Amino acid sequence: MCEAAKEYENDHVEVHQVVNLGKRKGEWHYLIILNISQDLDNLGALVENNYR
Repeated sequence: MCEAAKEYENDHVEVHQVVNLGKRKGEWHYLIILNISQDLDNLGALVENNYR
């Protein structure tokens, strides 16, 4: 999803939920669920990302 999504200055991101998936191979793993909303009438400038 990160490679396909475009980010804009006026995006609003909220953490909806953090789920502890437990410990595997000595490391803790979490699932983080985000709510992302965009004002389609006023996106703001495109934000460059380094996901690729």
